[in-house]
Amino acid sequence: MTKEKIQLAVIAVGIVILIALAASSLKKKPSKGQAQESVPAAQSLSASPGKADSRGEPFLPASSADENDLALQKERIKLEWGRDPFSSSRTARDYQRASLELKGISLGKNKNGFAFINSEIVKKGDTIGEYEVTEIQRNRVMLRKGQQSFYLVMPRE
Repeated sequence: MTKEKIQLAVIAVGIVILIALAASSLKKKPSKGQAQESVPAAQSLSASPGKADSRGEPFLPASSADENDLALQKERIKLEWGRDPFSSSRTARDYQRASLELKGISLGKNKNGFAFINSEIVKKGDTIGEYEVTEIQRNRVMLRKGQQSFYLVMPRE
């Protein structure tokens, strides 16, 4: 019986601690940083340009800051952006235009294979059009053109 009483006491203490933690987390406490920053902001609205605030820092007129920002934005408009990240690259379009269709793959015991692409049978190291066959696997073939590589996969039936 004493073991059961100890277990019940531990559970009761745990529940009390959880309730206390939940109650303390629900209370909103203003942070010290927010209270201190809100006072100068309120003062800055009523202060006139050219005068100093309570810290002795001068206020800048809003129009001069806006004019500087506007001038910078106008200069940025004239800059060239470069490649559009939402359009496909030239090399990706080249691969999409390539009408290569993997029709079959044959692998031997020594892992050397042949691929049937369009109407040609190729092996590793051969070229088909502008593409070099770099790898032949069980269900796909890797082709390379320059520094770009991609896989041709068997079509789903």
